[in-house]
Amino acid sequence: PWTLTETMTDGYYAVTAAEAVDIGDDYVRISSIGYCNNASRITELVVYLCGWKYLLLSMSDINFSVTSTGKSDGDIHANTVVSNDGGVTIHGTVTQGTPQIVSPAVLMEEYKNIATHVINGDYVFNGFDSFVDTSSPATSTYSDEIYYVTGKATINCGMRNLEFWRCFLIAEGGIEINSTVTDSGVDYVGLSRLDKTQENVIFQIKNNTGGPVTLTNMSVGWDLETTAYYESISLSVSGGTNYGTIWTYPPRAGNNEKVTLTKQPVIPDGAVATIQISNFSKSATKLQKQNMDTLQLPVTFWAGAKSYQTVVLKAGELPIPGKLLFRKQAQYPSLITKYGDITESGSISSKDRDFDGIIFSERGTVSFDCLKIEGCVVGNRIQFNKDIDLRYTPHYVLDPPPFFIGGIAILEWKELYY
Repeated sequence: PWTLTETMTDGYYAVTAAEAVDIGDDYVRISSIGYCNNASRITELVVYLCGWKYLLLSMSDINFSVTSTGKSDGDIHANTVVSNDGGVTIHGTVTQGTPQIVSPAVLMEEYKNIATHVINGDYVFNGFDSFVDTSSPATSTYSDEIYYVTGKATINCGMRNLEFWRCFLIAEGGIEINSTVTDSGVDYVGLSRLDKTQENVIFQIKNNTGGPVTLTNMSVGWDLETTAYYESISLSVSGGTNYGTIWTYPPRAGNNEKVTLTKQPVIPDGAVATIQISNFSKSATKLQKQNMDTLQLPVTFWAGAKSYQTVVLKAGELPIPGKLLFRKQAQYPSLITKYGDITESGSISSKDRDFDGIIFSERGTVSFDCLKIEGCVVGNRIQFNKDIDLRYTPHYVLDPPPFFIGGIAILEWKELYY
């Protein structure tokens, strides 16, 4: 038991908290006795420490939409209503309305103090930023970091698979996960061609940044599990300047290798530039084993320190969304926000968004198209739209996690006077 006693001029009071073993595990009985002159007052309440006992916990509603499928393995609670309008199979107890659970509260400043990176303003994790390892042909890896974003954090899987190992992300302005192919105004609008052992890749980009862009550097990536190179880059602006060759070997450029352009072409706002990557070559034997029609080439352009990304693919083809794998660090949740929403879109299967640990929004909505998680989801509102595979796994849910308070339901309140 825990006891606090305080003496005042006309009396004193004592507060005692102890496990209510007569009721069950995780129940606490709190008693307060106050004495003043010849009068006393006793207040007793029983609380249930339940903030981290559920696979899904919502302070309002939980909605499995009409298009949702998959399975949910664990107990679910909503303070209002649980709606399963789709084809989700639920294994576990479903409660709604009672008890009314007070949300756990996150101490954001404490997380900011332990962050390895505090990023001011909005930030996009897209597999090409300074925190990432891009040595894998198709996957960018973030490792052993704590990211605190003072604005909105976006995880963009449009151009590469992203993996977070032993990381967690806290964002004051919420977290968005998507598979958008364009970033910062450069759009893919043209065609790509790669169907021989040695070939030129031709594509177009449109400048939608609101001003002219002067290119200084470029890199081209590919998801081939083999060595490949290209030898030169040329560029012309439709209705404008034909700059010809803007970079050439030696040496040849490899996967995601940043090259410095020998000419710095200017693309006016709204203009379309045609770019040719020449003499892209690889082994004929390897080529025969891969469907080149589905090859995607993530391309990064630099205008000094500013970078833009897009992805090149065969004309008429839609980009294949990248996958997201998120493995939490030690006892901490994976995604945390206090007032913002956590939203996900662009996925096809639950395997495209693979998490362990806790996804948490104290005051916002948690909404996923697809999700695979071993852990739990806590939000003010929870929504699922497509394929899900959810499993409550205590190993990944510390009760409570560091820097969280609350997460209780008040079950009984008594007051006695003497």
